[in-house]
Amino acid sequence: IAYLEEGYNGWTAGSDFIKLDTGNGIAESADGATPNGISGVTGIDTDGNGTVDRLYAGDLQGNVYIVDMSDSNDSNWDFTSNVLFTASYDDGVAVNPIPQPITTKPTVIANPEGGFIVLVGTGSFFTTDDPLNIDIQSIYGLWDDTRPSPIGDTSTISKYSPSDLVEQEFSTQVDNNGFVIRTVSTNPVDYNVLTPPRGWFIDFDVPPPGSNSGVQFPGERPVRNLQLRNNQLFFSTVIPQDGMSCSATSGGFGLSVDPFTGSVGVNVIFDINIDGLFDENDNLNGLSGQANIVVGTQFESSPGDTTFIGDYRVTQLSNTNVDRVLVNPDLNSGGSVGVLLGRHSWKEISK
Repeated sequence: IAYLEEGYNGWTAGSDFIKLDTGNGIAESADGATPNGISGVTGIDTDGNGTVDRLYAGDLQGNVYIVDMSDSNDSNWDFTSNVLFTASYDDGVAVNPIPQPITTKPTVIANPEGGFIVLVGTGSFFTTDDPLNIDIQSIYGLWDDTRPSPIGDTSTISKYSPSDLVEQEFSTQVDNNGFVIRTVSTNPVDYNVLTPPRGWFIDFDVPPPGSNSGVQFPGERPVRNLQLRNNQLFFSTVIPQDGMSCSATSGGFGLSVDPFTGSVGVNVIFDINIDGLFDENDNLNGLSGQANIVVGTQFESSPGDTTFIGDYRVTQLSNTNVDRVLVNPDLNSGGSVGVLLGRHSWKEISK
């Protein structure tokens, strides 16, 4: 539902809402019986005039939608033909890839090469079945290429497939101090070429430390809030309950990657050894190079949403403890945040 103020393009009281149908309901679900729903919606102001020009949203079927609201004709505000991507996981065995639900609102950042990078995590953690679900989930950075034709067109959305994206991979390690950390691959994502990739993705099918096969935490999912800090993407994952365990959850990871590539830059991200410095001593076993930069640490219990207090990333955990880690204030991946400033929602309070 899009809200219009009275007087906008001749609209009057009593005609304040426009309903937009995604075209993807129960009948369009993988089994033909699962209800669909939109997660949070993100609006951005592309021309700097203080009004929303473009909407982004994801649904329980894994569809990532874009609605161009810059057109003064609201009949052109359409979800149905503007699916940028449908998230799914292909394990190489199933005939059909497994759909990945999107339950958090997208985060959007401007791409220096033009257009925007739409960041979405997949997974659900609000139904009774979710705690035991072990479907593989992912995080995506999708290029909404709004450059003029023939490369792109703001009014026509070309749907991407996973083969259009560059895959990055997490690696879980146990360092010399016994801490469980993660590093990430450094596969190049170059948008400034004739046939550029359309973004990146990371699947949470991460093997156990020291192994190249298997999945250590099936069902790990990035269902907490996505955050941008100095144009670096920060997010947390939740690991579902082990069906044989009496524990409520198995924890999760606090992670950070470059939002344009899903990889890592040249700067250390976290003060791992808690000495107030950001240097090679914070890398995996003190080794140099991007491949050894720590991009994540394991939580002792399930994380809630995260906030920043100064340069500290602070996360409330389910065991009532608080995880706090110092983040490098000099991180800067380039580009700029494209989300609209100002009021994003409202609530009527009755006396």
